[in-house]
Amino acid sequence: MASCNHMERLAIHSLYKVAILGLICAVVVSGEDAVSSKWISRNLLTKSTLSNYPYCKCETYSCRSSPYTMSYVGAYPAAAGTKHCFAVGYVGCTAANSTCCEALNRNVYKMSIAIGASCVKPAMSQVEINGRSWPTWSTVSNKRGTDDQGAVVYGYDVRIYNMQFNMTTFPGSTVCITTTEPCSGIQQLCDSTAGTCNQIPDRVISNLTDALNAAGVAIREVFVKRKCTENYNPEEPNEPQLLVCGSFDVPNDLAAFQELLSGLTAGWVSSVAGVPVVPGINNDTSCPTGKEGYGFDGTVFSTADSAQCPFAFSEKNCTERYAPFPSPPLPPPGSPIRYVKTHNCSQAASQVPYLLTPVESYNTTYGRGEQVVAMCTTLQNAGMTCGRKSRCCGMDAAKVEVIMKPSCQGALRSITVNGKEIAYSRSFYPDFTSLKFVKLPTLGDPDGMRLCWYASPGPCGTPRGFCYNGRCQASIFSLDNKCCPTFII
Repeated sequence: MASCNHMERLAIHSLYKVAILGLICAVVVSGEDAVSSKWISRNLLTKSTLSNYPYCKCETYSCRSSPYTMSYVGAYPAAAGTKHCFAVGYVGCTAANSTCCEALNRNVYKMSIAIGASCVKPAMSQVEINGRSWPTWSTVSNKRGTDDQGAVVYGYDVRIYNMQFNMTTFPGSTVCITTTEPCSGIQQLCDSTAGTCNQIPDRVISNLTDALNAAGVAIREVFVKRKCTENYNPEEPNEPQLLVCGSFDVPNDLAAFQELLSGLTAGWVSSVAGVPVVPGINNDTSCPTGKEGYGFDGTVFSTADSAQCPFAFSEKNCTERYAPFPSPPLPPPGSPIRYVKTHNCSQAASQVPYLLTPVESYNTTYGRGEQVVAMCTTLQNAGMTCGRKSRCCGMDAAKVEVIMKPSCQGALRSITVNGKEIAYSRSFYPDFTSLKFVKLPTLGDPDGMRLCWYASPGPCGTPRGFCYNGRCQASIFSLDNKCCPTFII
């Protein structure tokens, strides 16, 4: 009898990049009148007579009362250890959460992040906001209650003060925390252990083995865990992934077995996503609290690529609130590149007079010696003759747009044309932001014009980290916005 070599793959992905399967960090922001909101174990805080920070008490855990989100974007080597960075997003307010949400729109004054006991000073040495060292912060311990035996349980926080942000300045900001041993990992920083690689493979193997035995299908090679990665590596952007492999005979009733596998796959995905129980909120939700902005998927597939072998797929998409119009996935190799579009214009890069060179990046300084990364492209004459009937053959070069990640807005420092700093503008879309070099005809001959943007070191300090979807899409626009030849630079 023919057999099927099968693989069961579970993956987790995110609009903001995923660090660890099942990781939850508790973050609190507070604003005017001591009203604040917690993003993951969210708290709304109000004035009280409490004698310690944040001089308030918790009344609700509703995450919908915050206009902001926070996502872990990666860990990076630093002179003093490891730098962990978080990006601030914005989702706005609704009628149901207007009171607290509008207060936070007007003022975000301080923030508290729950950390592990090993991460208090001196293991934590620096806090940065938007690439700048933040002077007013502290790590503290406080009583969180008692355990089942009546012993006092302590919690630990890093508290950041004097932030003075609002709905205009806070979204797009990056908050980075530098730690060293024994707090170099994100699990220690957030006092969380994923555990997924220890628990989920056993469940997958057990479920598959039981299902095949119940269906009377012979197992030719027992199922084993081949791969399980929990950490996101910014240098090698692979999604956290679990892979289980094995081999079994072709089932007699393929349709029924595929339906069974679909149910199992859905269960595995739910286990990876998790549904943490948080007091004060409705836990009966399709997307777990604290996992908004993430996606989870599971696939059962055959390496034999045979129609006789079962296939199953399940996913849990938790991105809707933070990305109302999710971007399409990257096309497979060999498929035409799909560009995002900001205007109703021709994006064809042939039969046009100009092109943009590949982006180059280097370290430099800005202002009063601030370390930044420069990312530059050059506007050049295309050096080709185009037909008279070509729609954009005679276009001018009025502006250039670079499509960037919304989470990198706070890291952007400045832009220059031919080494001269100019004012820039941005347009905001559901999934991305457009960075604009405008009024180019007033700045000289477009042929050979050097266009650079500068970002703080960290998650946005590389072209792949700064640009939307990990690739730098740039367009040259005519004055009438009818022509916009587009390039991946």
